[in-house]
Amino acid sequence: MKKILHHCVLLLCILATQFFASAESFRVHKTVVATIVNPSDVVKVQMGINDVLSINLPKENYFIQGIELEIKIPSDAAMYRDAVAYSLYNDISPIPTSEIIDYTGTRLYINTFPGRLSYNLRIPVFAKHGMKDNPYSVLVPITLANDISSIFFRLQLVMKGTTKNLDNSVFDVSIKPSLIDFGLFKLAVSCPEREPENQKGYTVFIDEKQVDMKKPILLPVGKHYVSIVSEFYRSEVRTVNVIQGETALVEIALRDITPLVTITVPENTLVFIDDQQVEGDLSQITLLPGDHTIMLKIGNYEVVKSLHAENGKTYHVSTVLDVDIVSE
Repeated sequence: MKKILHHCVLLLCILATQFFASAESFRVHKTVVATIVNPSDVVKVQMGINDVLSINLPKENYFIQGIELEIKIPSDAAMYRDAVAYSLYNDISPIPTSEIIDYTGTRLYINTFPGRLSYNLRIPVFAKHGMKDNPYSVLVPITLANDISSIFFRLQLVMKGTTKNLDNSVFDVSIKPSLIDFGLFKLAVSCPEREPENQKGYTVFIDEKQVDMKKPILLPVGKHYVSIVSEFYRSEVRTVNVIQGETALVEIALRDITPLVTITVPENTLVFIDDQQVEGDLSQITLLPGDHTIMLKIGNYEVVKSLHAENGKTYHVSTVLDVDIVSE
């Protein structure tokens, strides 16, 4: 009869939390603070009954949609099914630290631990998350109005007549972020002009869709194609592989659309463009748009070619030496 009454009281507490949530003040025994620095972090802590766990998320949280708690339940707590309750709070004041034990906050959810030695809990932190329930864990059914930057998780004893061993029991908690199936893409573009006021416009496309890259954007995991198109610079195309929970940085140096010619010739070859000998580096020779004449001289052998140069194009010029062997 006492156990049935206990369940009824707990059910009333849960209903009251869901429908009549209001701020409450309470004191805890200890505050355990855990901070997630990187999305791949797994943090392990210990806490007892009447302790709270405050989990701080990264300031710039692009990837974490929720927190998974893997809780090892002590045998004394497992013997007393529903004796220990866990709660989640919002609007906590003051900001939790290890020195504070008195808090005010709004309880979002309360439930009890079943009579087993482990319990997996999934807590969303995005208002629009993609986390789903599964047979191996419990998804906390809370509706968030806004994304949250921290999680306040409280343990407390809700059953009388338990042993002192239960009061002193320790819960091992493993904290693991649940990541969205996206990565962050950053694009760094440099222009030929050093002064920003002289830089000209360009348009960025990702997977053939125009995007605004003033700030990093989230992309689904996998390969994506980045292209830059401009009337003033050469078109650039890159392939980027986006990995879950990681940041992909692509750096592109824009090039002027002035026509370029690359000449590859044997040693001691004389090169003339429009009757002017070209010396030095032949890998990137700039030309004015229009018609040009290129002459290559190897000893007494001359080759003359005509070239019509257009903006934004690169032309490759090379000589091919061939030897014919004829038998009679």
